[in-house]
Amino acid sequence: MEYAGDHTALVAKNRELELRCKALQETVRMQGQFADIANVLASVVELPKLTAALLPTLLAATQAKAIAFCLRDERGVFQVLTSQGIEITPVGRQYIQTLAARASERNDIVTTGRTAGEGLSLAHQEASLPVTYAAIPCIYEGASNSVLIFAATELFTIETLSFITALSPNIGLSVNNASSFDTITKTTEALDGERNRLNAVMYNMADGLLVTDTDGVIIRANRALLEMFRYGKERMAGRMASDVFVPELAGLIATCKKSGKREAISLEIELPGDRIAKALATALTQETTLSNERTGGPAIVATGVVIIIRDITREKEVDRMKTDFLSTVSHELRTPLTSVLGFARIIKKKMHDVILPHVKDSNAKIHKNVQQVNDNIDIIVSEGERLTALINDVLDLAKMEAGKIEWKMEPLSVVDVVEHATATLSSLLEQKGLVLQLDRETGLPLVIGDKNRLMQVVINLVSNAIKFTDAGSITCSVARRGAGVVICVQDTGTGIAPADLPLIFDKFKQVGDTLTNKPKGTGLGLPICREIVLRHGGRIWAESKPGKGSSFFFTLPADIPADTSMHTMNIDAFVSHLKHHVTALPESPEGGKKILVVDDELHIRELLRQELESQAYSVHEAKTGIEAVLQAKTVNPDLIILDVMMPGINGFDVAAVLKNDPATSKIPIIIHSVVDDVERGYRIGVDRYLKKPVDTEELLLNINDLLSRGASHKKVFVVDEDESLVKTLSETLRMRGFHVVGLCDGKECIEKAQAEKPDMIIIDRVFSDRHNIIKTLKFEKNLRNIYFVIIGGQAPGVSV
Repeated sequence: MEYAGDHTALVAKNRELELRCKALQETVRMQGQFADIANVLASVVELPKLTAALLPTLLAATQAKAIAFCLRDERGVFQVLTSQGIEITPVGRQYIQTLAARASERNDIVTTGRTAGEGLSLAHQEASLPVTYAAIPCIYEGASNSVLIFAATELFTIETLSFITALSPNIGLSVNNASSFDTITKTTEALDGERNRLNAVMYNMADGLLVTDTDGVIIRANRALLEMFRYGKERMAGRMASDVFVPELAGLIATCKKSGKREAISLEIELPGDRIAKALATALTQETTLSNERTGGPAIVATGVVIIIRDITREKEVDRMKTDFLSTVSHELRTPLTSVLGFARIIKKKMHDVILPHVKDSNAKIHKNVQQVNDNIDIIVSEGERLTALINDVLDLAKMEAGKIEWKMEPLSVVDVVEHATATLSSLLEQKGLVLQLDRETGLPLVIGDKNRLMQVVINLVSNAIKFTDAGSITCSVARRGAGVVICVQDTGTGIAPADLPLIFDKFKQVGDTLTNKPKGTGLGLPICREIVLRHGGRIWAESKPGKGSSFFFTLPADIPADTSMHTMNIDAFVSHLKHHVTALPESPEGGKKILVVDDELHIRELLRQELESQAYSVHEAKTGIEAVLQAKTVNPDLIILDVMMPGINGFDVAAVLKNDPATSKIPIIIHSVVDDVERGYRIGVDRYLKKPVDTEELLLNINDLLSRGASHKKVFVVDEDESLVKTLSETLRMRGFHVVGLCDGKECIEKAQAEKPDMIIIDRVFSDRHNIIKTLKFEKNLRNIYFVIIGGQAPGVSV
């Protein structure tokens, strides 16, 4: 019996030992599988490859017959990514995803049993066999990013579940890494695609693209830019843009860097082959940790500059053709207009002076007809003047847009500009019973500008205000704004509708209903104002409310302080002083003066003949330039009225010939032409330049002035090392009828004075002392009668 008991105990112990050995072997096997799985997790990065290697390994390490892998998407919903050993229908997929969601929510294992045939079936198994499922969450940083669903035909052992649970953190980490890698890969691919597209865009751009740092070192230059400057596939990065392309880019880049704003700055540059390009530069900016002292917000600094360069040679040519076309059309229109207006004025004058005094008031019918004729003539004159204004505006705007206007920039007081401009509109104000109020701040800075053009802006804005204001007031104010000046013209007129405000500066655009209330004007006044203001570096805009009036503003930058030390003088007083010393001034010319009229248009010659003969002048005619030169020498006229556009030899060449011939150089010449090239005329030496159609009274006043003082032969030297002052003063004196030579070199002044013997020399005191000019010329025997006007400090002085 003892033996039997011992045998039973021995069998039990052997049984226990076998179980322990089996458990130990299973543990050793699982540890080996754990190492294999860990190796898979460590060696595979891409998620599809990771799941493809992981699932078979897990099946081999457990008693499961099938496995599914569920991944949490960006919405937090678990989706079946892949499976092995199981067939899943849509219903079964929903079951697995629900099971995965429960395990994720609990962050723990969820086991369940399910009868086969309800949407899930194990491969190679009979449909009637029951199936056990275990959902194990793979946790990373406290949350599950994936869930493993195991399926078996028997209950899972604790060892199997423990084994899988131990692996879940590693799986969660690997899944996170694989997902991150996948995201990085997709992002990189997207960035690569975007970069390739961007490179393709930049490479195929028709315009040149240049990117530099703030010092002007090239970061990138596209193919079009290299082709513009006729480079091959050369490496440009690291080189200075101003050295590789054009020096002007250095200033453009420096301006962008200084401004630190994302505003476009443009500049025209030259390209090889006599081509022109427009460079448009913008600063690349970023916020810094520093604070902006003015705004208190983060400071914005420039980190680089991007420049778009476009070849505008063709556009320039088109603009030139457009300007030439408009110029030609304008010229062709001005010539007949001159005749129409001139003869209409003559008829009107004779109606008043000759016909009307002889019309008997008792004959009502005749009186009515005469009055009707008189009114019709007034209409002809009025409409002719309106057509002339339109032609002038069109040509003016075309020249501005083509850059063919020569701007006479000088230091100006904006208050003086406004006062002179508004003074010319007094008659318009009186006609409508309006009063113009001027509000001016004191101590305003000077601006650099073209006085006549800025006056044109003010006159246009104020005349518009008068036109659209029937009652109330008009105010023109000048005030400081930042470093510059703002001018405002405000009225209490009809106002402008909000929809029309953005359109008022468009060419030929007139607001309102032109069918029921056609406004007067060309629609070019405000566009011309905009061009003038933009050329001065300012901006112009309008504010308005219908029925409550409008306000037009424009700004001008102040480039010099109010206490400037530049030469300033009263030009009118100075010219009057010159006239007194250079020539005697009889009150009126002697009768019977001979005037030579040179024009290829018969009607213009006839018009001028009638006007001049009515003033007792003796008129001679020439229809070509050659005839003009011959008659000037044979007739020896007291004055010549000269057209420019003539067959054979043009008026400029005629004037040059006459002014360089001692026999005719002293004859005053008035150019009377449709050609608008005043500068060329005065450079040749003409005494007046009047554009057709000219007012008869203006022409006669100029003729009377020139014949009265005979100043054409009086030569004046303007001498100063300041080229700007010499140019400004010379142009002013030429326009007043003096023959002026501008000089900036002391030695040249002495040599020219000895050779040409001027009547007067206007010279800077310091400049004269430095080169000993006055003392040298005073000892010349034939130069002792020269008048010297000494410019020193703020006013000119005279020495004889």
